[in-house]
Amino acid sequence: MPISDIKMIRILPTLGIARLGSSKDPMDNYDISLPTTVGDFRKLTPAPTFVVSDNRISRIKQPTKVRFRDSSSRIRPVSPFFEVWASFDNDGELEPLTKAHLADLDIEPQEIKWRVNVGNLKAFRRTGDSNDKVLADTGEFSTHEAQTLVGTCANFKAGKSISFGSVQYLEPTDDFPEIRFRFTPAAGKVFGPDAGDPNIADDVYDRTKGGWDDHADGAPGTPAPTAPGNIYAGQLNSQTREWISNGYLDDACDGIIEASLEFNGKVLSSYARVSSGPPDFAPDSYPVRTVSDELEQAALGPKVEGPVQPQEAANILRRALETVRLMNTEVMNGNEPAGGSQRNRNNMAGQDVNSGRAFEPIFNPAITDPAAVRAFHAAALTGLENGTPPGFLDRLRHHDEVGDLTNQGRQKMPAMMRGSDGSHLALTRRQRDTIRAAAESSPGAGGTPEQDMAVLIAHFESRAVLHGGIDAGGGNKLSDLFTNSQAMMAYLQNAVAKGALAGAQGGAALIVPGDPDNSAFMQLIRRPGHPMQIPFSQAIPNTGHTGVEVVERWIRSLGV
Repeated sequence: MPISDIKMIRILPTLGIARLGSSKDPMDNYDISLPTTVGDFRKLTPAPTFVVSDNRISRIKQPTKVRFRDSSSRIRPVSPFFEVWASFDNDGELEPLTKAHLADLDIEPQEIKWRVNVGNLKAFRRTGDSNDKVLADTGEFSTHEAQTLVGTCANFKAGKSISFGSVQYLEPTDDFPEIRFRFTPAAGKVFGPDAGDPNIADDVYDRTKGGWDDHADGAPGTPAPTAPGNIYAGQLNSQTREWISNGYLDDACDGIIEASLEFNGKVLSSYARVSSGPPDFAPDSYPVRTVSDELEQAALGPKVEGPVQPQEAANILRRALETVRLMNTEVMNGNEPAGGSQRNRNNMAGQDVNSGRAFEPIFNPAITDPAAVRAFHAAALTGLENGTPPGFLDRLRHHDEVGDLTNQGRQKMPAMMRGSDGSHLALTRRQRDTIRAAAESSPGAGGTPEQDMAVLIAHFESRAVLHGGIDAGGGNKLSDLFTNSQAMMAYLQNAVAKGALAGAQGGAALIVPGDPDNSAFMQLIRRPGHPMQIPFSQAIPNTGHTGVEVVERWIRSLGV
């Protein structure tokens, strides 16, 4: 049936993310699927993609390969599409607005008006000078030609500007009747004040008008510095120890896309946000904390209600594994020397010095081998995917512990990374509560002492890599026994405490059957400051007991 009214319009998605690139060939679509093997990269598969030509979508192509660069090795930009959706009755149901809908309402496509305002406020944020704002405004338009986003600034040289890319209202056709809009970001260039500077594409900034070229964070009359500060290209003033800006600007931007339509004496309007930034050089890996995590918490709150299966927490741990896979954990830990450099301070260990902590690696350098750290995360992820409740909640940093610079506080997860405030990174409260809910959703099993001990050993399997330096006999390392609870329990009953952390218990029997208090193993896991003390003081899922209680019950049962 022909429609006779239109109640509202909405631009979807409400937030679009573009990525800079100098190629004239925008990035094709691709799908991302999970790996079949823990630790493998996510699989990228080409997906159907719109081809834009002559101001319209001309066809859909099916790429045969995911390519992030063109034939000239230029990076292909990610250029998101936006669509106008509408509701035509009072029930509020939205559907894509099409050329046919407009015809039913006797509306021409050019009656839809667009306007885009974007800007780059990075210099203004630091100098506080409103004349350092770089802004682009298309004004209202309804034609289908691409509109260049010309960024101008009061402190630019005469006639100079920065292109933030372009936008285009695509002409609807019979084959592609939807009302669509495209944002194409800029190339990813750098600009500055000095002609002839090999680092810049153009000299745009006028140092006789503004002070961005010699700005220093914290200077009198400027806004509060960002945290972390000094995150702009510059030079260190050897006398004042201030980090002085080079006056560089880039062509990234963010802003608002607006659409409006007048019908029956009323103006319907909607807006969406768009942001452009650097290319994603690890598209098959996700960060452990993302913008989507922030939005999810804002929308749903910090608490997770109802039961959560371990597999639901696996997504967070998978992203943690993907994050550490991209890190040189030895360098990020603060190991010295590292990578041929005797001094290694550009990391959280070095960052903590600014907060009054003496420089010291976060973890024992001997356990930060990248392969071992990845294996630790992979083992924990395997357990979650197999339905084992997470056993690392005690190792996660609370949101209000980001400034805890004690040895224990710095070693909580996520480790060796910082948040936007310069402090140690924490998961969102909702992410952490998802893991908490997964750990608590499985009922306590309350099995026999030996059964609970087997559960405890499986629970700590993710920590197996930390025991690779202990000889368990028979050609095995202690780390090899975590997958065989019977072998592990046999070892504990026949071995003595050894290693650098054994301390006063060195050489004593790990287990004295029926006598927990005189068993070196119990003494170690009870000892304050020992690495096993905190994990064993936590509840072990599916047992109804803490780790200390599980071990104590098992040792007592051996004396019966």
